[in-house]
Amino acid sequence: MKIVIINISDRIGGSGIATYRVAEALRKDLHNEVFYLVRTKSVNHASIYTTTANKFLSKIERLFNIGMNLLGLQYLWLPFSPRFIYKKLKQEKPDVIWLNNLIGGYFVIGDLIKISKIASTVWTMHDMWPFTANASHTFGDESWKNMKAGKNEKNIYPAIGLPTGNWLIKRKKKIYDCSSITFIAPSEWMYNLSIQSPLLKKRKIELIPHGIDTDIFKPMGKFDLRKKMYIPEHASVIMFSAEKLKNNIFKGGADLIKVLNYLNHLTKEKIYVLLAGKDNLENIEYLKNIQPVNLGYINSDERMSEAYNTCDVFVYPTKADSVSLVLMEAIACGIPCVSFAMGGTVGIIKDGYNGFSIPNGDYKLAAEKTFELLQNKNKYEEFSKNARTYAVEKFNLATIAKRYQRLFENIQK
Repeated sequence: MKIVIINISDRIGGSGIATYRVAEALRKDLHNEVFYLVRTKSVNHASIYTTTANKFLSKIERLFNIGMNLLGLQYLWLPFSPRFIYKKLKQEKPDVIWLNNLIGGYFVIGDLIKISKIASTVWTMHDMWPFTANASHTFGDESWKNMKAGKNEKNIYPAIGLPTGNWLIKRKKKIYDCSSITFIAPSEWMYNLSIQSPLLKKRKIELIPHGIDTDIFKPMGKFDLRKKMYIPEHASVIMFSAEKLKNNIFKGGADLIKVLNYLNHLTKEKIYVLLAGKDNLENIEYLKNIQPVNLGYINSDERMSEAYNTCDVFVYPTKADSVSLVLMEAIACGIPCVSFAMGGTVGIIKDGYNGFSIPNGDYKLAAEKTFELLQNKNKYEEFSKNARTYAVEKFNLATIAKRYQRLFENIQK
Protein backbone atom coordinates (compact mmCIF):
# COMPACT_ATOMS: atom_id res chain seq x y z
CA MET A 1 0.00 0.00 0.00
CA LYS A 2 1.25 3.46 -0.88
CA ILE A 3 0.61 6.09 1.82
CA VAL A 4 1.27 9.80 1.47
CA ILE A 5 1.54 11.85 4.66
CA ILE A 6 0.77 15.57 4.60
CA ASN A 7 2.03 17.36 7.71
CA ILE A 8 3.62 20.63 8.77
CA SER A 9 6.89 18.78 9.45
CA ASP A 10 8.42 15.34 9.18
CA ARG A 11 9.71 14.96 12.75
CA ILE A 12 9.50 18.33 14.51
CA GLY A 13 6.93 19.14 17.19
CA GLY A 14 4.29 16.87 18.66
CA SER A 15 2.34 16.21 15.46
CA GLY A 16 5.54 15.53 13.51
CA ILE A 17 7.00 13.13 16.08
CA ALA A 18 3.73 11.25 16.65
CA THR A 19 3.09 10.80 12.93
CA TYR A 20 6.67 9.87 12.08
CA ARG A 21 6.72 7.08 14.66
CA VAL A 22 3.58 5.42 13.35
CA ALA A 23 4.65 5.99 9.73
CA GLU A 24 8.00 4.29 10.28
CA ALA A 25 6.25 1.31 11.84
CA LEU A 26 3.91 1.17 8.84
CA ARG A 27 6.91 1.28 6.50
CA LYS A 28 9.40 -0.99 8.25
CA ASP A 29 7.22 -3.50 10.09
CA LEU A 30 4.11 -3.62 7.90
CA HIS A 31 5.91 -3.12 4.56
CA ASN A 32 4.03 -0.14 3.16
CA GLU A 33 5.45 2.49 0.83
CA VAL A 34 5.37 5.80 2.71
CA PHE A 35 6.31 9.28 1.59
CA TYR A 36 5.83 12.74 3.06
CA LEU A 37 4.80 16.18 1.85
CA VAL A 38 5.84 18.65 4.56
CA ARG A 39 6.40 22.37 5.00
CA THR A 40 9.51 21.83 7.13
CA LYS A 41 11.97 18.97 6.57
CA SER A 42 14.49 17.83 9.21
CA VAL A 43 15.16 14.21 8.21
CA ASN A 44 17.39 13.59 5.18
CA HIS A 45 15.38 10.95 3.35
CA ALA A 46 14.44 10.68 -0.32
CA SER A 47 10.79 9.97 0.50
CA ILE A 48 10.34 13.34 2.26
CA TYR A 49 9.45 16.30 0.04
CA THR A 50 9.15 19.93 1.06
CA THR A 51 6.16 21.76 -0.38
CA THR A 52 8.24 24.70 -1.63
CA ALA A 53 11.29 24.43 -3.87
CA ASN A 54 13.66 26.48 -1.71
CA LYS A 55 13.95 28.60 1.45
CA PHE A 56 13.32 31.83 -0.44
CA LEU A 57 9.93 30.68 -1.74
CA SER A 58 9.12 29.25 1.67
CA LYS A 59 9.79 32.61 3.30
CA ILE A 60 7.64 34.41 0.74
CA GLU A 61 4.78 31.99 1.36
CA ARG A 62 5.02 32.42 5.13
CA LEU A 63 4.90 36.21 4.77
CA PHE A 64 1.93 35.85 2.45
CA ASN A 65 0.25 33.63 5.03
CA ILE A 66 0.73 36.27 7.73
CA GLY A 67 -0.95 38.85 5.52
CA MET A 68 -3.88 36.56 4.73
CA ASN A 69 -4.39 35.81 8.42
CA LEU A 70 -4.39 39.52 9.25
CA LEU A 71 -7.19 39.93 6.73
CA GLY A 72 -9.07 37.05 8.34
CA LEU A 73 -8.67 34.91 5.22
CA GLN A 74 -7.03 32.00 6.98
CA TYR A 75 -5.74 29.35 4.54
CA LEU A 76 -7.94 30.64 1.75
CA TRP A 77 -5.15 30.79 -0.84
CA LEU A 78 -1.36 30.34 -0.88
CA PRO A 79 1.01 30.75 -3.84
CA PHE A 80 3.26 27.65 -3.89
CA SER A 81 2.64 24.71 -1.54
CA PRO A 82 -0.97 23.83 -2.45
CA ARG A 83 -0.11 23.57 -6.14
CA PHE A 84 2.91 21.35 -5.39
CA ILE A 85 0.89 19.10 -3.07
CA TYR A 86 -1.87 18.51 -5.62
CA LYS A 87 0.59 17.91 -8.47
CA LYS A 88 2.62 15.43 -6.40
CA LEU A 89 -0.46 13.53 -5.32
CA LYS A 90 -1.59 13.18 -8.94
CA GLN A 91 1.86 11.92 -9.91
CA GLU A 92 2.27 9.40 -7.08
CA LYS A 93 -1.28 8.02 -7.14
CA PRO A 94 -1.31 6.89 -3.48
CA ASP A 95 -3.78 4.41 -2.05
CA VAL A 96 -4.24 6.52 1.09
CA ILE A 97 -3.71 10.21 1.84
CA TRP A 98 -3.01 10.70 5.55
CA LEU A 99 -3.53 14.31 6.64
CA ASN A 100 -2.15 15.56 9.94
CA ASN A 101 -1.37 19.08 11.18
CA LEU A 102 -2.59 21.38 8.39
CA ILE A 103 -1.89 24.60 10.36
CA GLY A 104 1.13 26.67 9.39
CA GLY A 105 0.51 28.33 6.06
CA TYR A 106 1.27 25.56 3.57
CA PHE A 107 -2.14 23.95 3.04
CA VAL A 108 -5.35 25.45 1.62
CA ILE A 109 -8.37 24.00 3.39
CA GLY A 110 -10.55 24.24 0.27
CA ASP A 111 -8.28 21.71 -1.46
CA LEU A 112 -9.73 18.94 0.70
CA ILE A 113 -12.51 18.57 -1.86
CA LYS A 114 -10.27 17.70 -4.81
CA ILE A 115 -7.62 15.90 -2.75
CA SER A 116 -10.13 13.49 -1.23
CA LYS A 117 -11.15 12.48 -4.77
CA ILE A 118 -7.60 11.31 -5.58
CA ALA A 119 -7.45 8.61 -2.89
CA SER A 120 -9.01 7.52 0.38
CA THR A 121 -8.31 10.32 2.83
CA VAL A 122 -7.75 10.18 6.60
CA TRP A 123 -7.18 13.17 8.88
CA THR A 124 -5.62 12.76 12.34
CA MET A 125 -6.69 15.74 14.45
CA HIS A 126 -3.75 16.88 16.57
CA ASP A 127 -5.72 19.80 18.04
CA MET A 128 -9.15 21.41 17.88
CA TRP A 129 -8.53 23.43 14.70
CA PRO A 130 -10.45 21.08 12.36
CA PHE A 131 -13.73 22.03 14.06
CA THR A 132 -13.14 25.55 15.43
CA ALA A 133 -13.29 28.86 13.58
CA ASN A 134 -9.55 29.55 13.53
CA ALA A 135 -7.92 28.43 16.81
CA SER A 136 -6.03 25.27 17.69
CA HIS A 137 -7.57 25.36 21.19
CA THR A 138 -10.41 27.39 22.68
CA PHE A 139 -9.57 26.95 26.40
CA GLY A 140 -13.08 25.85 27.30
CA ASP A 141 -15.06 28.17 25.02
CA GLU A 142 -17.70 26.01 23.32
CA SER A 143 -18.99 28.48 20.74
CA TRP A 144 -17.90 26.04 18.03
CA LYS A 145 -20.80 23.78 19.07
CA ASN A 146 -23.12 26.47 17.71
CA MET A 147 -21.06 27.09 14.56
CA LYS A 148 -19.70 30.35 15.95
CA ALA A 149 -16.28 31.78 16.76
CA GLY A 150 -15.39 32.15 20.43
CA LYS A 151 -15.22 35.60 22.02
CA ASN A 152 -11.42 35.69 22.11
CA GLU A 153 -10.74 32.99 19.56
CA LYS A 154 -9.30 35.26 16.91
CA ASN A 155 -6.32 35.97 19.21
CA ILE A 156 -5.44 32.30 19.77
CA TYR A 157 -2.87 30.57 17.56
CA PRO A 158 -3.12 30.51 14.61
CA ALA A 159 -4.51 33.99 15.19
CA ILE A 160 -6.36 36.12 12.67
CA GLY A 161 -6.70 39.89 12.41
CA LEU A 162 -10.16 40.78 11.14
CA PRO A 163 -12.88 38.89 13.07
CA THR A 164 -14.08 36.59 10.29
CA GLY A 165 -14.40 33.51 12.50
CA ASN A 166 -18.12 32.96 11.97
CA TRP A 167 -17.57 32.93 8.21
CA LEU A 168 -14.50 30.66 8.49
CA ILE A 169 -16.30 27.99 10.48
CA LYS A 170 -19.26 27.95 8.10
CA ARG A 171 -16.84 27.69 5.18
CA LYS A 172 -15.16 24.68 6.78
CA LYS A 173 -18.50 22.91 7.04
CA LYS A 174 -19.26 23.48 3.36
CA ILE A 175 -15.83 22.09 2.44
CA TYR A 176 -16.24 19.01 4.66
CA ASP A 177 -19.71 18.37 3.27
CA CYS A 178 -18.19 18.18 -0.22
CA SER A 179 -15.24 15.98 0.85
CA SER A 180 -14.85 12.32 1.72
CA ILE A 181 -12.67 12.15 4.84
CA THR A 182 -12.32 9.78 7.80
CA PHE A 183 -11.28 11.65 10.94
CA ILE A 184 -9.07 10.21 13.69
CA ALA A 185 -9.05 11.46 17.27
CA PRO A 186 -5.87 10.54 19.21
CA SER A 187 -7.48 10.86 22.66
CA GLU A 188 -10.82 10.19 24.32
CA TRP A 189 -11.10 13.92 25.07
CA MET A 190 -10.64 14.84 21.42
CA TYR A 191 -13.07 12.12 20.33
CA ASN A 192 -15.76 13.29 22.74
CA LEU A 193 -15.42 16.86 21.46
CA SER A 194 -15.35 15.94 17.79
CA ILE A 195 -18.58 13.92 17.90
CA GLN A 196 -20.31 17.06 19.24
CA SER A 197 -19.11 19.22 16.34
CA PRO A 198 -21.71 20.30 13.75
CA LEU A 199 -18.85 20.33 11.21
CA LEU A 200 -18.17 16.63 11.70
CA LYS A 201 -21.77 15.52 11.91
CA LYS A 202 -22.26 12.32 9.89
CA ARG A 203 -18.48 12.09 9.35
CA LYS A 204 -16.73 8.85 10.28
CA ILE A 205 -14.57 9.44 13.39
CA GLU A 206 -12.19 6.82 14.80
CA LEU A 207 -10.36 6.84 18.15
CA ILE A 208 -6.73 5.75 17.73
CA PRO A 209 -4.10 6.94 20.24
CA HIS A 210 -0.57 7.97 19.31
CA GLY A 211 1.99 5.19 19.61
CA ILE A 212 5.09 4.94 21.79
CA ASP A 213 8.02 2.62 21.15
CA THR A 214 8.08 0.89 24.53
CA ASP A 215 11.39 -0.77 23.64
CA ILE A 216 13.01 2.68 23.62
CA PHE A 217 10.93 4.36 26.28
CA LYS A 218 11.41 1.89 29.11
CA PRO A 219 12.68 1.85 32.70
CA MET A 220 16.46 2.12 33.16
CA GLY A 221 18.78 2.34 36.13
CA LYS A 222 19.14 5.90 37.45
CA PHE A 223 22.63 5.67 38.94
CA ASP A 224 24.73 5.90 35.75
CA LEU A 225 22.36 8.43 34.18
CA ARG A 226 22.58 10.74 37.18
CA LYS A 227 26.32 10.32 37.31
CA LYS A 228 26.58 11.70 33.75
CA MET A 229 24.63 14.79 34.80
CA TYR A 230 26.52 15.27 38.09
CA ILE A 231 23.34 14.70 40.07
CA PRO A 232 23.65 12.90 43.43
CA GLU A 233 22.36 9.33 43.29
CA HIS A 234 19.80 9.75 46.07
CA ALA A 235 18.68 13.28 45.22
CA SER A 236 15.05 14.15 44.52
CA VAL A 237 14.70 14.89 40.80
CA ILE A 238 11.69 16.12 38.83
CA MET A 239 11.38 16.97 35.14
CA PHE A 240 9.44 19.24 32.79
CA SER A 241 9.56 19.30 29.00
CA ALA A 242 8.11 21.49 26.26
CA GLU A 243 9.39 22.55 22.85
CA LYS A 244 9.56 26.11 24.23
CA LEU A 245 9.97 26.45 27.98
CA LYS A 246 8.71 30.03 28.11
CA ASN A 247 6.33 32.17 26.02
CA ASN A 248 4.22 29.06 25.43
CA ILE A 249 0.56 29.65 26.21
CA PHE A 250 -0.26 25.94 26.04
CA LYS A 251 2.40 23.97 27.86
CA GLY A 252 2.64 25.75 31.20
CA GLY A 253 6.30 26.75 31.62
CA ALA A 254 5.26 29.86 33.55
CA ASP A 255 2.87 27.72 35.58
CA LEU A 256 5.72 25.38 36.46
CA ILE A 257 7.43 28.27 38.28
CA LYS A 258 4.30 28.66 40.44
CA VAL A 259 4.40 24.95 41.31
CA LEU A 260 8.12 25.19 42.10
CA ASN A 261 7.47 28.15 44.40
CA TYR A 262 5.27 25.98 46.59
CA LEU A 263 7.66 23.03 46.30
CA ASN A 264 10.52 25.28 47.39
CA HIS A 265 8.71 25.92 50.70
CA LEU A 266 7.81 22.26 51.24
CA THR A 267 11.33 20.87 51.02
CA LYS A 268 14.36 21.37 53.20
CA GLU A 269 16.64 19.52 50.80
CA LYS A 270 17.62 20.43 47.25
CA ILE A 271 15.28 19.27 44.49
CA TYR A 272 16.79 19.03 41.02
CA VAL A 273 14.60 20.09 38.09
CA LEU A 274 15.44 18.79 34.61
CA LEU A 275 14.25 21.22 31.93
CA ALA A 276 14.09 19.84 28.38
CA GLY A 277 13.27 22.39 25.69
CA LYS A 278 14.28 25.63 24.06
CA ASP A 279 14.88 28.79 26.14
CA ASN A 280 15.29 29.05 29.89
CA LEU A 281 12.73 29.62 32.61
CA GLU A 282 12.92 32.99 34.34
CA ASN A 283 13.06 33.55 38.13
CA ILE A 284 13.88 29.93 38.92
CA GLU A 285 17.29 30.99 40.26
CA TYR A 286 15.62 32.77 43.20
CA LEU A 287 14.27 29.49 44.59
CA LYS A 288 17.00 28.40 47.02
CA ASN A 289 15.89 24.75 47.31
CA ILE A 290 15.36 24.28 43.57
CA GLN A 291 18.32 23.39 41.36
CA PRO A 292 17.58 23.72 37.61
CA VAL A 293 19.40 21.48 35.12
CA ASN A 294 18.93 22.77 31.58
CA LEU A 295 19.04 19.95 29.03
CA GLY A 296 18.19 22.06 25.98
CA TYR A 297 15.97 20.81 23.18
CA ILE A 298 16.26 17.02 22.80
CA ASN A 299 15.47 15.56 19.36
CA SER A 300 16.54 11.97 20.04
CA ASP A 301 14.13 9.40 21.49
CA GLU A 302 17.02 7.57 23.15
CA ARG A 303 18.29 10.74 24.86
CA MET A 304 14.77 11.70 25.88
CA SER A 305 14.27 8.27 27.43
CA GLU A 306 17.47 8.74 29.41
CA ALA A 307 16.24 12.11 30.66
CA TYR A 308 12.96 10.64 31.90
CA ASN A 309 14.80 7.83 33.64
CA THR A 310 17.05 10.32 35.41
CA CYS A 311 14.07 11.86 37.21
CA ASP A 312 11.66 10.58 39.85
CA VAL A 313 8.52 12.52 38.89
CA PHE A 314 7.46 14.25 35.68
CA VAL A 315 5.57 17.49 36.38
CA TYR A 316 3.36 18.90 33.63
CA PRO A 317 1.10 21.88 34.48
CA THR A 318 -0.28 22.21 30.97
CA LYS A 319 -3.06 24.62 30.05
CA ALA A 320 -4.18 22.87 26.86
CA ASP A 321 -3.36 19.48 25.38
CA SER A 322 -5.22 17.35 22.88
CA VAL A 323 -2.89 14.52 23.79
CA SER A 324 0.51 14.66 25.47
CA LEU A 325 3.41 12.69 24.02
CA VAL A 326 5.68 13.62 26.93
CA LEU A 327 3.27 12.13 29.47
CA MET A 328 2.98 8.96 27.39
CA GLU A 329 6.76 8.71 27.11
CA ALA A 330 7.28 9.35 30.82
CA ILE A 331 4.88 6.65 32.00
CA ALA A 332 6.38 4.21 29.49
CA CYS A 333 9.65 4.76 31.36
CA GLY A 334 7.87 3.99 34.63
CA ILE A 335 7.89 7.62 35.78
CA PRO A 336 4.79 8.75 37.74
CA CYS A 337 3.43 12.11 36.58
CA VAL A 338 1.71 15.10 38.13
CA SER A 339 -0.33 16.97 35.55
CA PHE A 340 -3.22 19.38 35.35
CA ALA A 341 -6.38 17.56 34.25
CA MET A 342 -6.56 19.28 30.88
CA GLY A 343 -7.78 17.73 27.64
CA GLY A 344 -6.05 14.54 26.58
CA THR A 345 -3.88 14.33 29.70
CA VAL A 346 -6.79 12.71 31.55
CA GLY A 347 -6.64 9.61 29.37
CA ILE A 348 -2.93 9.18 30.15
CA ILE A 349 -2.62 10.04 33.85
CA LYS A 350 -5.11 8.15 35.98
CA ASP A 351 -5.41 9.98 39.28
CA GLY A 352 -4.13 7.88 42.15
CA TYR A 353 -2.95 5.09 39.84
CA ASN A 354 0.06 6.16 37.75
CA GLY A 355 0.25 9.74 38.97
CA PHE A 356 -1.95 12.61 40.03
CA SER A 357 -4.38 14.53 37.82
CA ILE A 358 -4.75 17.98 39.40
CA PRO A 359 -7.56 20.52 38.88
CA ASN A 360 -6.40 23.24 36.53
CA GLY A 361 -4.57 26.05 38.30
CA ASP A 362 -4.18 24.36 41.68
CA TYR A 363 -0.42 24.93 41.91
CA LYS A 364 -0.29 24.24 45.64
CA LEU A 365 -1.89 20.81 45.27
CA ALA A 366 0.39 19.99 42.33
CA ALA A 367 3.42 20.78 44.53
CA GLU A 368 2.04 18.75 47.45
CA LYS A 369 1.37 15.68 45.30
CA THR A 370 4.79 15.94 43.68
CA PHE A 371 6.39 16.14 47.12
CA GLU A 372 4.30 13.18 48.29
CA LEU A 373 5.66 10.99 45.50
CA LEU A 374 9.21 12.10 46.25
CA GLN A 375 8.80 11.22 49.94
CA ASN A 376 6.58 8.11 49.89
CA LYS A 377 8.73 5.29 48.49
CA ASN A 378 5.98 2.62 48.59
CA LYS A 379 3.48 4.78 46.73
CA TYR A 380 6.15 5.82 44.24
CA GLU A 381 7.05 2.21 43.42
CA GLU A 382 3.37 1.28 43.03
CA PHE A 383 2.70 4.22 40.71
CA SER A 384 5.87 3.49 38.74
CA LYS A 385 4.82 -0.10 38.09
CA ASN A 386 1.30 0.98 37.13
CA ALA A 387 2.67 3.64 34.78
CA ARG A 388 4.72 1.17 32.77
CA THR A 389 1.90 -1.38 32.61
CA TYR A 390 -0.63 1.21 31.44
CA ALA A 391 1.68 2.56 28.71
CA VAL A 392 2.41 -0.89 27.29
CA GLU A 393 -1.30 -1.81 27.28
CA LYS A 394 -2.62 1.44 25.77
CA PHE A 395 0.10 3.03 23.63
CA ASN A 396 2.37 0.30 22.27
CA LEU A 397 3.57 1.50 18.86
CA ALA A 398 3.30 -1.85 17.07
CA THR A 399 -0.33 -2.21 18.12
CA ILE A 400 -1.21 1.36 17.12
CA ALA A 401 0.44 0.95 13.70
CA LYS A 402 -1.65 -2.19 13.06
CA ARG A 403 -4.81 -0.27 13.91
CA TYR A 404 -3.89 2.38 11.34
CA GLN A 405 -3.10 -0.36 8.84
CA ARG A 406 -6.52 -1.97 9.28
CA LEU A 407 -8.25 1.40 8.93
CA PHE A 408 -6.31 2.25 5.76
CA GLU A 409 -7.13 -1.14 4.24
CA ASN A 410 -10.84 -0.85 5.08
CA ILE A 411 -11.37 2.61 3.61
CA GLN A 412 -9.49 2.21 0.32
CA LYS A 413 -11.50 3.28 -2.71
